[in-house]
Amino acid sequence: MPRIRTALAAILLTGLLAAPAAQARKPVVAYVDLNKHFHLYDAELGREIPAPALTIPQMTRGFGVSPSGRYVLYSDANEAAHLYDRSNGSDTVLSGIQGAPRSVSDTGRVASDMADNGPTRVYDTVAKRQVPTGLDDANGTNGHRQPHISGDGRFVATTCLAGCIKSTVDGDADGFVQDLTTQTDTAFPDDVSGQTKRDEEHPCIDGDGSRVGIDASPAPNDRDVFIYDRTAKQTLVLPGLNVPGKSINYCALDSTGEYVGFADQVTGLAGLYDVAAQALVPLPAGTGGPIWLTRPYTPPVRRLLTRAVAVPARFRAAAGTSVRFTLSRAATVRVTLRRGSRVLRTYLRHARKGASRVTVSGLVRRGGRRVAIAPGRATIRVAARSGRTLERRNLAVRILR
Repeated sequence: MPRIRTALAAILLTGLLAAPAAQARKPVVAYVDLNKHFHLYDAELGREIPAPALTIPQMTRGFGVSPSGRYVLYSDANEAAHLYDRSNGSDTVLSGIQGAPRSVSDTGRVASDMADNGPTRVYDTVAKRQVPTGLDDANGTNGHRQPHISGDGRFVATTCLAGCIKSTVDGDADGFVQDLTTQTDTAFPDDVSGQTKRDEEHPCIDGDGSRVGIDASPAPNDRDVFIYDRTAKQTLVLPGLNVPGKSINYCALDSTGEYVGFADQVTGLAGLYDVAAQALVPLPAGTGGPIWLTRPYTPPVRRLLTRAVAVPARFRAAAGTSVRFTLSRAATVRVTLRRGSRVLRTYLRHARKGASRVTVSGLVRRGGRRVAIAPGRATIRVAARSGRTLERRNLAVRILR
């Protein structure tokens, strides 16, 4: 019996070890339609999901979404750079951006260039300062362009023909990956397409910079997308992605590097490729490229009524108490003094964002005069309403003799 159990355990263990790794969740595809409206399509659920109501005129040199899905980077009709933060619905004009905004990290770092020309710049929207890249020459400039920044904000992938951090080998545009922490080049290999003297354009990068993509033309009148694994130091084999006679560019990688987005250079339509399954993932008809691949994003719950307290909680009726509350945004606030279901006093106030207070009295008017509420336990309810949001807090108090 013990031998049978041992053999059975060995078979089960072998089966577990041989089981394929769980497939990564399909990404959310961010794209702009022909009417310049922003969309989000969840490839896992197979349907459109709610997206911020943004109008984005320039989808190639003024549009980017962070891998987490939190930030949407775009240029408006006047070419001003905006950062839309889905965590709080804020839309901020970025005065510190130099040139055209090209990509944004999960940490709020924005990479820009001069519309497919150098120099590449990186701006930290949280710290509100330029980030040294190590790409500049002695004159403070560089020829790096089309920057895509990794989700963690550490690496920036670019292409460059002249004025690069190091000389291009064979006179064509090459791909580069710069480590912003050390401000050094990571020696991204030349000619990932397998052929020399092929311009490499439009890089993409995943969440931690381990996989980097680029498009090149290994055959006449044709462009293909290639994905390089910097950890394994090899170009991935992607059957069915690069089809002879079809030209694709503008690659995108999700945070895991397991999904590749691209645009058909002729039709302008977008495609999505599953690296593990080695197959295309269906997208809605008419989905245009370039696209960005993100994770599903759920904004954190931001309470309207962040604080409410009665000071003091034990008070004499004539003295009353101070109800102090804090709002995350402007709201209408109703404060009621209750005993059971009976409302004894009511106060209504339109309060601004931040801290406010209302003095609640323990005196009520009866027969034309003010009398003290009988001693004992009571409740002060603070109810704040803003739009469709209604939040309440019940504060236990005691009225003293």
